[in-house]
Amino acid sequence: STKEVWGKSGTSNAVNYDTAEVETRQLDYYSNLGVSTSNNYGKAKKYNSNGYGADWWLRTAYFDNSGVFYNVNSGGHYGTTPSNYSYFVSPAFRLS
Repeated sequence: STKEVWGKSGTSNAVNYDTAEVETRQLDYYSNLGVSTSNNYGKAKKYNSNGYGADWWLRTAYFDNSGVFYNVNSGGHYGTTPSNYSYFVSPAFRLS
C-alpha cells in the first residue's frame, strides 16, 4: 500500500485515498531508507533488467474510482493507473 512504502506521518504530500491506510504501517525497509512522499522517494524505485526505472503495482485500490490502483512510477512517486496496464510487482513480507 502507499503507507507501506511512503509512510504517513510527517509527509507533506501524504496519500489520502489509500483503501488500506488504516490497516498497516510503513515497512521497515522503506522507513530505514527515510522514504516519504517528500523525502528520499527515489529510493522506492525499482529497476528493470536494462537498468531503467520501472513502474510497479501496489496492492491497494484508489477509493473512488473502480478499476484504478496505486502504483510506484519510475521516479519513485506514487500514481494511480487503470488495472489493465502491465506493470511489475515487488513482493514484501512483514515478519513479526
